[in-house]
Amino acid sequence: MKKIVEYLLDPRDWVGNEEKHALLISELNDYLFHDGYEVVYEASLRRYVMRELGGEPVMLREAHKSYFFKPAALEKEFERILGSIETDPPDAVTSACSLVESVCKHILDRLGLPHPSQKTISHLVKSVMEHLRILPEGQTDEGFRRLVGGLRTVVHEIGNMRNEFGDAHGHTDGPQHLTRTHAKLAVGSAATIATFLVETFETQMPREEARGPGPDTIVQGIRAKDITF
Repeated sequence: MKKIVEYLLDPRDWVGNEEKHALLISELNDYLFHDGYEVVYEASLRRYVMRELGGEPVMLREAHKSYFFKPAALEKEFERILGSIETDPPDAVTSACSLVESVCKHILDRLGLPHPSQKTISHLVKSVMEHLRILPEGQTDEGFRRLVGGLRTVVHEIGNMRNEFGDAHGHTDGPQHLTRTHAKLAVGSAATIATFLVETFETQMPREEARGPGPDTIVQGIRAKDITF
């Protein structure tokens, strides 16, 4: 069934009928939702794929098999997502939001902690910040407290933007169409948040625990003992 759905939704077969294509995806996702699945656009494959609800991009699944995230790898992936803004702003927002969510899930996995019952970007980021001890209410420095508080607000709005404009459930170029400028802002903000969480995790974990069998993931020049919040 998965292969049939993906074959029928091949974007190349819908050139000139993009609006009908988007409507079909939206209606299909309404049905799939009750079985725990969804159809999303996988930019790295340039096609739509069917996956479990809340699933992660192919790039992240492959990366997790070898080693934990490196800031440089995150930066490269967000550069790819930024490149999709020109051709598909809603997809760029969806991909950026999904990437942050997956980063949070992997951090929780590495800490041996359960995922929150609600796996939205807001709940996932809050859970990670709580376990890394960087929630705003736990900070003694007023400036940092306001800064990380602002990040949580940005995270919430990125999630809202994905829900309103993203293409996880299909989209059309109606009056509420997302502009490239706003998509670029959302993607850039998501990149900052994801990198901040990864680097904070790495500086708090012992070197041998923060990396897998692959390359060293510790940020050069920064050690856990030098970081206080």
